[in-house]
Amino acid sequence: MAAAPVIDGVLEPGLGLRSAPKTYWVGAGAAPAEGDAAYAVAHRPDGLYVFVNVTDTTRLPAPLANDTFCGDAVEIYLDSDGAFPMAPSYDVPGTVQFVVAAPVDSVTPSTRASRWNNVSFALGAWTSSEFGTFPTATGYTFEAIFRAVDLGLVSWTLSPGSSIGLSLAIDVAVLANDPRAGCGHRLGQYFNRVDTVSRLPCGIGAYCSTKAFCTTALLP
Repeated sequence: MAAAPVIDGVLEPGLGLRSAPKTYWVGAGAAPAEGDAAYAVAHRPDGLYVFVNVTDTTRLPAPLANDTFCGDAVEIYLDSDGAFPMAPSYDVPGTVQFVVAAPVDSVTPSTRASRWNNVSFALGAWTSSEFGTFPTATGYTFEAIFRAVDLGLVSWTLSPGSSIGLSLAIDVAVLANDPRAGCGHRLGQYFNRVDTVSRLPCGIGAYCSTKAFCTTALLP
């Protein structure tokens, strides 16, 4: 990216969206129709830009008493270099799961988010000023630029040819009075990739195993 992004819920000029296939569903019952998503990723020397567009007009984030993954949300899994010497454990520091709640209604943006790893687990709220979810006519968007501090690092320089680890999940909610609802509004989540080999007790998703991350080299 030539210029620093404006975090306003609108995809930065010159970028295109790629569909996030609903390949892996982990949750109650059959996979629901809602939750379609498309994403874009770009880099600057001092950070990684991620944009996700979610089609889900109900917009039911987790109640405040519940964790952010207990309702509609976007989950971004990010590793600083795409190398996992402690696999399936996260690198600490360097690998973090970010769970960002959907907006509460059709007009109000949200910056409610939490950070996790699979070593010490809950890392507390994500307090960056460079992310948000934004309501749209068909659902909501997530937009952010991730910096070194977000991964617990002192520095993080990105350039063409350097590698990162990345994964994406879309959390899908149902009404609280739906018998399938868990921990608030939770129904389940789609992953773009899972670890079908290790089959660890905690699950097959990227929240459990770094083997569910995609490792990619950054393009010019």
